[in-house]
Order: sequence, then structure tokens, then C-alpha cells
Amino acid sequence: MELSSLLIPLGIIPAIAAMYIFTARYEGKYREKNILISFIMGMILGMLIYIMEVPNVAKVIEGNLYMGDAMIMAVMFSFLEQIAKFVVLNAKFLKDDGLPIYGAALGAGIASPFAPVFIRKIEISVYGFLIAIIPVMVIFIASYTAILIGIGIKKEEKGKYFGYAFIFSIPIWLILLFIFYFKENLAYFLSFFFLLFIVTTLATYHAHHTLLPFSMLKRQELKKIL
Repeated sequence: MELSSLLIPLGIIPAIAAMYIFTARYEGKYREKNILISFIMGMILGMLIYIMEVPNVAKVIEGNLYMGDAMIMAVMFSFLEQIAKFVVLNAKFLKDDGLPIYGAALGAGIASPFAPVFIRKIEISVYGFLIAIIPVMVIFIASYTAILIGIGIKKEEKGKYFGYAFIFSIPIWLILLFIFYFKENLAYFLSFFFLLFIVTTLATYHAHHTLLPFSMLKRQELKKIL
């Protein structure tokens, strides 16, 4: 497998942007050291996870995709990524009020290697521009599911929120697999691309405006509201 160094910034820069978007409003409510640790751990895990997934995705790129196989891959990929997030966010040193934010950093880190691992090259064209946006959307989706898992651990409802993240991620991976599969069919490619764009936009809005504002409140603040 060949990693293109030119595609590395396509993962790192959007990942840093995603962390800023999710953390900017909560300065003082999390430990910066834990943000950095979560992000670095995410990058390492993401590289390992994606390298494990590459052989299966390669079959899709080569055009050998069946619906049953796609569903199995989507379930496996989703479970592997969410369980990795779950294990890291359960670490004792991360268990403070900033846990959902650490989830955002972890998710961004995990998805940051997506571009150099899965995308071989990007053409200078409209099609190439759309391809370049896919890793950015993957980063925001990965942050969203990690935020869900972080909230579940903080609220001591681990199974419930892990289930949300796991189930939500399955159709995301199906869409990604179909994007890879239909890369030469513009109509299908655009359909699945814009579907992923809509889901990413809604998930990011939900995390930024609904999940984090409430989950980042301290107990004293919650008592005032409730």
C-alpha cells in the first residue's frame, strides 16, 4: 500500500479545524493536554484501523461489490471504529467534564488518515474537488460518533450511546462504499456524495448546537436549568 504524502494535509488540516469548531465555545471546561493526547491516540488508531480495512475496500474499488458483502463490511467497519473510540474514552485520565470534547478530538484523529490511506490521487477538476471533500466529511462524522460515545460514558449510559454511534455509522460506511464503487458513474457518485454531505451537515449541527451545549454543562449548571 502506498501512502501519498501530498494527501496527509487533507486529513490533518480539516481534523484541526473540526477540533476548533467543537471546542471553541468550551475553553476552561476541558484539559488541553487531554485534547492533544486524544487526537494523537486517534491518529495512531485510525492508521491501524484503516490499514486493516484497506483490503476489503480495495475489492470495492476494483468493482467486486455485492449488497450482502457491503452490509457485512459496513457493520464490521462501524463496530471496529466505535469500539476503538469506546476503549480510549473509557480511560480513567480522560474522565472529567470535558469527555465529550475529548471524543471530538479522538474522532478527528481517527479519521485524519482517511485521505492518505484510501485516496490514491486527486485530479484537478470538479470531480477531484468533490473527492477532496470526502475525507473532510468523514472527519466530522467520526467526531460526531465519538462525541456520542463520550456523552454516554459521562452520563453512565455507555451501552445506549455506543449503540447510537454504532448504528449511525453503518449507513455512513455503506454510503462511502457506494461512493467508491460508483466512482466512474457520475450520476450515482453525485447522489451518494450529496447524501453524505447532507448527513454530515445535520450531524455537525446536531453535535454543535444540541449535544455539546447540554453535555458540557456541569452539575451545578444543570440544576439551575432543571
